[in-house]
Amino acid sequence: MKHDITIRPASREDLDRIWDNDFEQHPHWPREWKERFVRENEAGMCKTFGIFDGEAAIGTCTLIFSPASEQVGGRAELANGTTIANARCASTRYTKSKGMCRG
Repeated sequence: MKHDITIRPASREDLDRIWDNDFEQHPHWPREWKERFVRENEAGMCKTFGIFDGEAAIGTCTLIFSPASEQVGGRAELANGTTIANARCASTRYTKSKGMCRG
């Protein structure tokens, strides 16, 4: 099987699709996580990149820049806004019916 792997900044549509699939896989997760994550991406506190095989998302990597991000909880040793960024990456599992991968 040939793979067409690309990495690109995740669009708002990508973020919605990834999070909605996550909630299907993990119904106990708080919905506020998506709102906070999208808000922080839009505010420039972090940037999420999608890893795709064709159109199927097979992973994500988020670079967190700001210590104000709730993802690092004000810990400047993890992200200080100038010289230190924190990377959070997740691999995924393919869900054929959704054209998505999550895990």
